[in-house]
Formats: sequence, C-alpha cells, structure tokens
Amino acid sequence: MSCLIQNYISTLVIIFNILSSISTKINVIQLLFKVFNLAKINEYF
Repeated sequence: MSCLIQNYISTLVIIFNILSSISTKINVIQLLFKVFNLAKINEYF
C-alpha cells in the first residue's frame, strides 16, 4: 500500500516539474515577445 502512495507522489512530482518547466518556458517566450515589440516600437521612432 505504501508503495502505491510513493508511486502516486512521485508521479505528482514529475507532473509538477513538467508543468513548472512549461510555465517558465512560456514566461521566457513572453519576455522575448516584449523585448521584440519594444525593438519594433523603437524602429518607428
């Protein structure tokens, strides 16, 4: 029974790690888009 609980917890940890890495990638992409948009705005002025 405890083995099942350990497997469940480790699966949750893996899922959490995947989700957090995806969210950090999304944050990096959003930052790149912001920098790119700022560069485009600076080209106009």
